[in-house]
Amino acid sequence: KLYKTHNDNMVNGIKDLCKMADLIVPNYTEACFLTGNDYRYDEDDELRTEEMAKSLLDLGCKNALLTGVHILENKLLSVLSSKQEAIRYYEDSLHFNFFGAGDMLASTVLGYILKGMQIKSAIRPALSFMQQVVRGSIVNNGLKFLDLKFEDKLKYLADESKLSG
Repeated sequence: KLYKTHNDNMVNGIKDLCKMADLIVPNYTEACFLTGNDYRYDEDDELRTEEMAKSLLDLGCKNALLTGVHILENKLLSVLSSKQEAIRYYEDSLHFNFFGAGDMLASTVLGYILKGMQIKSAIRPALSFMQQVVRGSIVNNGLKFLDLKFEDKLKYLADESKLSG
């Protein structure tokens, strides 16, 4: 089922925009809408995730980063796919959902690209930045959907060597 704010016309419009994109950054749900795949969340299905990332290229974009797919019990998988390769990125799953996290990740990747990085090189530091943001945003109140607290982490974007800690 589509998000409450989305409809088929919007999905078709997004597909048209993908034809012009160097990079798209959908999450798993959005990738299902765009590719027509059923929403089937198998926590150990890394190959299916990679195949879905590759199928996003059929929309006409040059690169697709499928993000935040829960695998195993404590891991998130993101896959960057291009015509040349598919690269898997693993992060710790912190078992919280944050509105806007995907948008912030896409913006961070874009920031690194604008600083001169290649797309492939921009993914790891952007994911590391998001791990820092999410870890700093978790509050112990039992909620599963929380606001991102990122302001104190912005300084890390200037020095990506600090992101690994």
